Amino acid sequence: VSALKADRKRLKAEKFDVLNQMKQLYATLEDKEKELREFIRAYEKRMRESESALRQLIQERNEAEREKWTILRHARDEAERCLAVTTQLTARDAKIDQLQEELAQVKKTRKSRPVGI
Repeated sequence: VSALKADRKRLKAEKFDVLNQMKQLYATLEDKEKELREFIRAYEKRMRESESALRQLIQERNEAEREKWTILRHARDEAERCLAVTTQLTARDAKIDQLQEELAQVKKTRKSRPVGI
């Protein structure tokens, strides 16, 4: 009987130890689960931030591309305007040269005519 009581006492102690170990395992499991949830939350947050930053960079790149084409279009328009002005100035210079030649001819003709005619 005392052996049975001792076995029963030993089994109760083992049962208590096993229950305590299970409680510790559950606590450890809950801690690990909490760590995993926090890791997943942090990872998802980093992914959202990365996606947001990527969208921002794409938007900035698109804006820079539009600005580049606007500047190139403006430069082309100004180059065309510059060519038009150059053409006008060349035509004006040619007209001035022609008028100066005509004026010189008129002066020459006036000098060669007698005064009374």
